[in-house]
Amino acid sequence: MGIPDFGIAKINSIYNNRTVLFQKTFSVASDSGDNIIFTVTGSVLVKSIVVRATAAASANLTSIEVVAGSGKVISLITALDGARANIAAEDQQISWVGSIELGNGKTGICTYTGVGAGITAQLVTVEYIPMTSTSLLS
Repeated sequence: MGIPDFGIAKINSIYNNRTVLFQKTFSVASDSGDNIIFTVTGSVLVKSIVVRATAAASANLTSIEVVAGSGKVISLITALDGARANIAAEDQQISWVGSIELGNGKTGICTYTGVGAGITAQLVTVEYIPMTSTSLLS
């Protein structure tokens, strides 16, 4: 008698369970609104996101929020966590750790809210696992 198949046979199709890092630099106006961090090709499992200030933030910046998915339904870093006080000085960082699966064409977005056009600069690092050999963030 063989081992019963309970619908879990596809678990081995995850592409080598290798973690990949994707980085994007932003130097944008404090009130620039939505900026795309990444777009998914294929399917990926996002494990963490780190937003690091690469320079002192403009006094015009109010907050940074990071969301993902269709219609920005997945909140990863809230505006409260991304308040200017938490990301104002060079090398200050805000982050999210967990697991979300995103399919083809889905995006990650960084929303900048502020009261003026002063420039703010961050490096966003995304840790993810591609679900197939052709899956990636770009």
